[in-house]
Amino acid sequence: MEWQKDVKDSKEFLDTLKVDMFSDVVYIFTPKGDIRELPKGSTPIDFAYSIHSDVGNHCVGAKINGKIVPLKYQLRSGDTVEVMTDPKHMPNKDWLKIVKTPRAKNRIKQWIKIEERRRSFDIGKNIFERELKRNSLIPNELQKHPRLSEVLKHHHVSSIDDLIVAIGYGKVSVRQVVNVFVPEKIVQEKEVVKKQPKSAKIGVRIKDIDDILVHFAKCCNPVTGDKIIGFITRGRGLTIHTTDCPNIDEFNYNKDRIIEVEWDRTEKKAHHVEISVLTLDKPGLLANVSSAITTSDANITHAEAITREDKKAVLNFIVDINDLEHLKTVLEKVQRVDGVLQAKRVRKG
Repeated sequence: MEWQKDVKDSKEFLDTLKVDMFSDVVYIFTPKGDIRELPKGSTPIDFAYSIHSDVGNHCVGAKINGKIVPLKYQLRSGDTVEVMTDPKHMPNKDWLKIVKTPRAKNRIKQWIKIEERRRSFDIGKNIFERELKRNSLIPNELQKHPRLSEVLKHHHVSSIDDLIVAIGYGKVSVRQVVNVFVPEKIVQEKEVVKKQPKSAKIGVRIKDIDDILVHFAKCCNPVTGDKIIGFITRGRGLTIHTTDCPNIDEFNYNKDRIIEVEWDRTEKKAHHVEISVLTLDKPGLLANVSSAITTSDANITHAEAITREDKKAVLNFIVDINDLEHLKTVLEKVQRVDGVLQAKRVRKG
């Protein structure tokens, strides 16, 4: 009878209402009418991952009962969810703040871990190969090097790829690694600045002197655009310092050794500059900051991360910089990375 059907429908309605009000789960419909059970507070992202990891990873939006809603929308029992995907779209770290299900959280974290490893590998490979080239070593030949297993064991990794990832993360110093493969004597010889037949080739013009050993001071690391002076050192030739070098007082006692110099801007020279970045201590920041540096057309030759007890971290880089304007661009881009508190040039006293 009709009144019996009404009673039955009302009972189902009350049961559904009870589920919404008192249950810890919600019941969601797929466009085909299949039912998915999810924890209360779940979002379209949770729903997408309940279907398949690929659907979740490429989720860009969702329609609830035919209407587009934000990804942070909390699903309610009876909602019909249609997930919109894009194969080029990837998970966002911010998703971890809104998803509810362990499956979604685990899949997002898994993707982030894989992506950070990939980026760290690319960064580490670039740094590692440059250091090998600087020491006249061929990457492919390291597989047969007798000390390879010793290096891997020392750094608690099982392969060269893992070692490169560790270098990219800043957990391992590339110089310490490469120096194991190169005899110390050879390393020292390569660090000696060779005599330059023409001073212009090293990026500076030297008044009244045409043929002299020239190198740049490590205490102030001059960059094209800095105000500079030359200081003659016995046995080492001419050292280029900035006029505001921390060791400037030492030069005042030996003014007869000071030589006038100026930048030769017709010669482009890459300068090694130390950059220190203070950040919040959270995953992926080293990779993000490194990416900001490299996308500013600056090469990273060294990177390391130091975690502090106050939940902050210090990221130290040695970067190839063309001039002061280039350095300014790099620092500004790094400063815009989410989680970066301060980025500055470092000069050793």
